[in-house]
Amino acid sequence: MSKPIIIYTTLTCPYCHAMTDFLDKLGVKYEERNADDPIIEGEAAAILGHRIEVVPTLIIDGEIIEGFNRRRVKQLLKARNGDQQE
Repeated sequence: MSKPIIIYTTLTCPYCHAMTDFLDKLGVKYEERNADDPIIEGEAAAILGHRIEVVPTLIIDGEIIEGFNRRRVKQLLKARNGDQQE
């Protein structure tokens, strides 16, 4: 089973809202985490190896995507879905 997709967002980030809307339209399940929360920020720093500098930040199957990169997200989702079908 694949690891969950994680997306770090902030409440006021328009690109974060656009990315979650994009994932919702694709029917993708994900865990949204508020990067403004100091506890979540610390957790993210431990995973990423640095503080969150850009939102949205996604983690898909261990790959980190910083910023609104719809094309890369689609590529990783396609690869992930292909892996599940095998």
